[in-house]
Parts: sequence; structure tokens; C-alpha cells
Amino acid sequence: MVLGKHRRVIGLLGVIAVGFGVMAVLPGSAGATLGTTPAVGPQTDGQVFALRMAIPGNVPVVAVGGKFAHMGSRPAAGLAVLRASDRAVLWSTTSLTDANGNPAQVDALEVSGSTLFVGGTFRRINGQPRNFVAAFNVATGTLYGWNPGAPFRVRAISAGTTIVLVGGEFTKLKAIRRSDGTTAWEQPTDCSVRAIKANVDKTRFWVGGVFDHYGVGLPFHHGIVLVRDTDGTVDPQFTLGARLVKNGDPNDPAQLNPCDGSKASYSGENVIALSAVDRLLVGIGGAYNRFYVVDRPTGARVSWVKQFDGDVQGVSPCDNGGYCVVGHMGKRSATFGDPCPFCGPSITGPRFIREFTATGVQTSFNPHLEGFWPDDTLNNDGGWALFYQPKSSINPFPRLFIGGSFTTPRMGFMLVSSA
Repeated sequence: MVLGKHRRVIGLLGVIAVGFGVMAVLPGSAGATLGTTPAVGPQTDGQVFALRMAIPGNVPVVAVGGKFAHMGSRPAAGLAVLRASDRAVLWSTTSLTDANGNPAQVDALEVSGSTLFVGGTFRRINGQPRNFVAAFNVATGTLYGWNPGAPFRVRAISAGTTIVLVGGEFTKLKAIRRSDGTTAWEQPTDCSVRAIKANVDKTRFWVGGVFDHYGVGLPFHHGIVLVRDTDGTVDPQFTLGARLVKNGDPNDPAQLNPCDGSKASYSGENVIALSAVDRLLVGIGGAYNRFYVVDRPTGARVSWVKQFDGDVQGVSPCDNGGYCVVGHMGKRSATFGDPCPFCGPSITGPRFIREFTATGVQTSFNPHLEGFWPDDTLNNDGGWALFYQPKSSINPFPRLFIGGSFTTPRMGFMLVSSA
């Protein structure tokens, strides 16, 4: 990966995705190799599953969500916002609990303007009732009264002009009005939604997940659809889902159980991660762990696809017009289990993360991520998300945020930069 003449690695603990505000993007710099010694930064005592960037008052900040109790020495119950330049904690939540009063987690973050939308397993935040979805002022940490609620764990959020779409471990896609938290519309699914991404003008949303059916009457739409913001109906011009391997694959007869909204068969190609630049980046998990770069309007596949030995959990544009991918790849061994027997050949490379050029050539980028979280009984740790922040008028050098449940070189969250 080429991020600058000199690189450094800055650690925290776990991530899932990032966003940033509008800025003037400047040319990136050619570079050398990644440093191996992480700079000192706050570290959590748990795992992080979500990350977004915002620029309130022209100062970049990073929101970090997951399941942890501290950010550095500061109490932070599953959510903290840090100044991007020096990783100083600006604010954090004091409590985040489930229905039984146990620690909950943040699984999804979205920034729109000055608002930070949060989704996860929580039922109360800072002592206030919030069922699985909430909103904060990203600069001050003020918890807004906006309290729409969701049926169960929220794993994906995307904000439009007048609505916020949420999905997760329940069988519907839910559109919530930003103005008052009431429901604008709902569309049924037969399984969970795991990723939502708005297009540029926010009139359409790509919706990915573990579903085989979407919409009124549950017609067949596997893995991913493009929906209209007005009512959630499917835009038929986007056809990628019709070409993905559906769940219930005959090569995997042990995983033909129907999804009930809280578990998935994961026997086909299921869309877990989405990002968009000039093309749509699609991360696949399940029995087929792949990364697609596709045409945004139609979903036509573009030139190449990559196969891995573990789920893809995060995708992002990266340096010099390339792409970065994080997930659970590169960890299958005699110790951790055999590779998927029906996935086909997978590419080798660094653990938990890969970088590719615009033409699909894997680079030598390797931040040397290692280790597994102690409770990883399902062999499901590794990388969870990443995002590339280009050099800009207010960002003096490019930054790549990487997150997961790894323990080395820092615990779970790293910033790779050119300075």
C-alpha cells in the first residue's frame, strides 16, 4: 500500500466502517513501506465493530463503537468520539446496556451533518431508553430525544435527506423519518440486513444482507437490492443479486435451515459490506467469501473478483485508486479449522487485510495483524472494517483506519498514515 514516504501505525481496539465530510481532495503522495512500531494512542478494553469520521467545525473526529468499557483511561461504554489528529477522547457514553442491564454493544454508525446515528444491541444509553437505535450530536455528545426504536439488534444504518434506513437481525428494512422518528415505510425480508449504502443524491440505497427475498409478497431478491428512498421498492436496473449464489446451496446440505431473522444459513453469497466511489464495492460472506467491484447503476461485474478463506467484513477505496478489504481471511489452519470445501481456490496474503490496485493486483501492504480475541470460540475474529481518508485541505496526509478483533500490533484498531 502506498500512503506516503514515511508511515506510522497508531493503535486502539476494533472498528467497522468510517465516513467523512465534504472536503477538497488533494493529490496523494507516493510512498514506501509500513512502519512496524505503533505510535501510542488510547486503547480500549474490548472489541470495536463500527467507526465513522465526521468534520464538525472543520476538525476531523472519529466515532468508535463496539463492546468495551474504556477508551484509554477514560470510561467509555461502547461509544467514544476522538479527535483524529491526536486521538484525544472528546466524549464518550457513560452506560450502554441491554434489556437485562448487561453491557451492550454498538454495531453500526452513520454520520449525517452534525448527527451521529448509532445502532446495536442496547436498550438504554446513559440511562435513557433507546431501543437499538439512537442519535447524538457528534461534536458535543448530546443524546438527542429522537427515539424511533427498532425490532431488534441494528447492524446497518444509512441516512438520506429525510429518512434514516435501519436493518439488522429482524425481517424488515425500516425507514425512519429524521424529523420526528416516526416510521416512513417498511419492506419485509426473509432474513437479516447487514449493510446499507446511499447513492450520491440519496434517492436510492443499496441494501445487502443474508436474505433471499425482499419486498411485499417476498419475491426472490438474493443478497443485495437497490431500493427507492420514497417507499423502499426495488429499482430493477440493478441486477447483481440475481447473479450471486443463493442460500441453500446443494454443496452445503448441512446449512439449509431457513433464516428466522436472528440466525442465517450463510450457505451462499451474502452481502456483508458495502462502499461506493465511482464503482460499488461489495464484500461477501458465507460459504463464498468474495470481493466484487461492480458498476453502480446496473450491478454488472467489473473485470475481476477476489476469493478469500474467510468472510469479507469491510471494504473501502484505498490509495492511488485501489481498494482495501478486511475480514476473517488468512486465519484458517489446522488450529482454526479447514478452509471452506466449496469456496474454490482463495488467494493468499496478509492476515485479516488485503490491498488491491484498481486492476485487481494484490499489493505488498501488510500491517502485520495477528491474534484472536479470547472469546473467539467460533473462529470468527479478525478484521471488521476499514476506511481510507484521502489527503485534503483539512487533512494534511492520507489516513487508513483498520479495525477488528486482532491483538497485535495494537489491540484491534489501527490508523495507518503517511506522517
